[in-house]
Amino acid sequence: MTITPILLAALCTTALAGLDQEAANRLPKDAIPVVTVQSLDYSALFDADLSREKSGQAPQFAVPTTKSITPATDGIWERVDMNTQRWTLRVSCDNAISMNLGFGRYNMPSSGSMTITDGSGDYRIRSFTADDNKSHGQLWTPVVPGSEAFIEIVVNSDQKGHIVKGIELTSINSGYRWVGDAAGRGSSESCNIDVACPEGNSWWDEIPSVGVYTLNGYLTCTGVMMNNTSQNQSPLFLTANHCGVTNGSDSSIVVYWNYQNSYCRTPGSGDSGGNGDGNFSQFTSGSSMRATRSYSDFTLTQLSSNPNAAWGITYAGWSRASSASLGAGIHHPEAAEKRISFPDTVQASGEYWDVNWGEGRTAPGSSGSPLFDGNHRVVGQLCCGSSYCPNDLNDYYGRSLYQSWDGSNSSSLSNWLDPSGTGAQAIDTLVPGGGGDPSGACCVGTSCTYGTAADCSAIGGTYQGDNVSCISYPCGGAPEGACCQGEFCSIMTQALCGTEGGSYQGDNTACDASICDNGGCEVGYSPDCVGTCFEDSVYTDWVGDTYCDDGAYIPADYGYGGPAGVAIYLNCDEFQCDGGDCPDCGGGGDPTGACCFGVDCFVLTAVECSTNGGEWAGANTTCGADTCGSPSTCDADVTGDGTVDVGDVLAMISAWGTNDANADVNGDGVVDVSDLLVVIDAWGPCEGGGDPTGACCFDTECAVMTSANCTAAGGSYNGDNSSCTADACGGGGGECEAGWTADCQGSCFPDYVYESWVGDGYCDDGAYIPADYGCDECPAGVAIWLNCDTFNNDGGDCDGGSDPTGACCVGTSCTTGTEADCSAAGGAYQGDNSTCDGDPCGGGGECEVGYSPDCMGTCFEDSVYTDWIADGYCDSGVYIPADYGYGGPAGVAIYLNCDQFQCDGGDCTDCGGGGGCPAGEIEDCNGNCCPETWVGDGYCDDGTYQWNGNPIYLNCDQFGNDGGDCG
Repeated sequence: MTITPILLAALCTTALAGLDQEAANRLPKDAIPVVTVQSLDYSALFDADLSREKSGQAPQFAVPTTKSITPATDGIWERVDMNTQRWTLRVSCDNAISMNLGFGRYNMPSSGSMTITDGSGDYRIRSFTADDNKSHGQLWTPVVPGSEAFIEIVVNSDQKGHIVKGIELTSINSGYRWVGDAAGRGSSESCNIDVACPEGNSWWDEIPSVGVYTLNGYLTCTGVMMNNTSQNQSPLFLTANHCGVTNGSDSSIVVYWNYQNSYCRTPGSGDSGGNGDGNFSQFTSGSSMRATRSYSDFTLTQLSSNPNAAWGITYAGWSRASSASLGAGIHHPEAAEKRISFPDTVQASGEYWDVNWGEGRTAPGSSGSPLFDGNHRVVGQLCCGSSYCPNDLNDYYGRSLYQSWDGSNSSSLSNWLDPSGTGAQAIDTLVPGGGGDPSGACCVGTSCTYGTAADCSAIGGTYQGDNVSCISYPCGGAPEGACCQGEFCSIMTQALCGTEGGSYQGDNTACDASICDNGGCEVGYSPDCVGTCFEDSVYTDWVGDTYCDDGAYIPADYGYGGPAGVAIYLNCDEFQCDGGDCPDCGGGGDPTGACCFGVDCFVLTAVECSTNGGEWAGANTTCGADTCGSPSTCDADVTGDGTVDVGDVLAMISAWGTNDANADVNGDGVVDVSDLLVVIDAWGPCEGGGDPTGACCFDTECAVMTSANCTAAGGSYNGDNSSCTADACGGGGGECEAGWTADCQGSCFPDYVYESWVGDGYCDDGAYIPADYGCDECPAGVAIWLNCDTFNNDGGDCDGGSDPTGACCVGTSCTTGTEADCSAAGGAYQGDNSTCDGDPCGGGGECEVGYSPDCMGTCFEDSVYTDWIADGYCDSGVYIPADYGYGGPAGVAIYLNCDQFQCDGGDCTDCGGGGGCPAGEIEDCNGNCCPETWVGDGYCDDGTYQWNGNPIYLNCDQFGNDGGDCG
């Protein structure tokens, strides 16, 4: 007899109907860039499937293609409106019958959302948002039918950089089986029994616990959600070891729930042997492997999130007995709709259960599915066998619950399925919200067990009610400890402390003199705006993380300590409106507004502003460009003669490379090219000091200065913040009304268009019409032109249209600018299009205008520093700006992890000039990076678990032996 591993060979997905009707505002399909992968050789693939099945390998339903695609390298960006942008890409395999995608890097910002549709646009997967960000950093999608998939990401313009750096498509998987396939390749044989048939009626507590899944985008199996003795709905998913879930592939799992036919197809009929009508709209993506062992062929992985409660997923009970009564097998044969089979014999045989079927069979795709005993408890998972409808051959299920119960965390089940160490031999299925025969806590004295009311009565116990858990000590005997109510302390149980509105300090804690000093919170916890105690690490991680915590988020749902189900409030003055994430302090704080300290502006409350000697601008005011007056240009007047000119340049050059306080005009500790750029920008009479500036007219001549300076010079002041554009002094060419400015062609547009569009990454050389992008006031059908010197060539977005530039030598210092700018600076112009490469000025060479050196001295475009410093990523040589559309040497990584950039604005944990871990991570005992939340998370990190391919060790004194997790 040949024993063949039974693996799920396929999977498809249907999609959610009802796409939003935005087609009129989208690019035509053919205008969207496409990434094409190689066509499929069906004949060769089908032959390979047979060979793989005979040799015990996993059959596949798709062909993976490895890629590295980001919104910086592929696809197309377009404006949706004044504040929103959209990135679109299509991927294609010309003869595929389905497509699915793997994102090796997925970190969606708060305003972003991603949808994936098929080629026709009729089917789409539900939107993926920041809620889908997981600690493993990946996202794998369900499949869509057809040969094309469209990816669309919509995001606020100010978070576009997060998309560019946070999203990378790494795997395109082209399907050749099961999705929309011919009958016979997508069916599961006619003798099998739909779970909707009467034979399944007594199993409806267990049927929802079974799901089919994909792995790495091209392999699949069946598995089952498992209950544990804590009854806490931890999403532990049991499947077979040979299905291939490993520490490297666990994050790619996509589990599909309730995929079953809507009616009972008569067993043995042609209908039962054909394709069903199930759909794949319910899915859970991502997991972290917990334990696995080839002996008894089991793998237990913990899904990254619980299934939606509305789907009714249950948590299967289990038994670790050495023998099993006749029950049922629930599975997805051939990746088809869920079926139920009934054995006529179950015999223990070493590490396997030897099973022969009475009704129904299994098939490739059923691997990892559960075998239930007569008490509806899982006793093992399908390993292998040869049963098909035409034969009466046996299957083999791993006896994991009996044979692999005890051992290390990584190779046994006890620590996961019995986390409280009860020693239970069996537990029943947990049906959240009730089920066919509900269970609850049963008290025998102070001892608590979990079962049905009938089970409880049979052992002489007192039933506490349906779905009541033993966790809450319903039978008494709960430990007591200190309970803080404000500064008052008393001893009581945790449950009573919560009822009384107090904060429990831990089992067996005493009411010492200082225990309730921390707002009534235990050590390591602090109160939020409404006085609820949460783990201190929540405040460290969540204040200023771009999400407004005004009751919208529950820390316990994200793995932090604090009351389960209770939201956190950080929108009060104590936390500076959640570090600025909340637009106002609506959680009890005073309103904020702009506060001026000279020309410097901060958003503070009136009290904070007054206390610190500032001038408050009023409630809800913000810090605009000139809220507190225009900054003074006098800092650039190195010689102090009232004019910024060549004398200041020469004085600066004489102090080059030092920390001379006068010449270091930008205050960064060294006199260098960045100070010279400030001087050039401030060229002319020294102005400012806090007073606002505006256009000053001398007949038809115009200059920008303060009102006082304009009057003293005999000019006519046009008003604060007015400019000299659009012939402000009547010299010919027409004027724009207040709040509007002329573009390069003389057309008037509102000032906020310029603020949004100059330097936004698009060259506005007549290609765009503001009225088409949400500017209702703008002239209809009139394009804007910003590619001239007035707008610095659209802030550098355009390559042409302005005066040519070249290298300019002032002494041995080299900058790049126009010939006129160079002459004004007293420099020697090296010619059009010349550069500072090769040290043309004989002084060692500096970066050209618009570029600055990183920690290693490499020149990169200034916009990299603006966008990347303090963006949540540690730029320690990990990222290459040129790969994300920024200027700088191709293939050269940037280093910002040095004091000059404040450790990348705090993104790097140390300024090692190349070392350190990303924000939110720490170095373990051996110097490898891992999430800081792993310390004290209940798991002993003694090399058992990996992060970025490295085994992590936290079991050393530096981390308190992993916060006590390691014995």
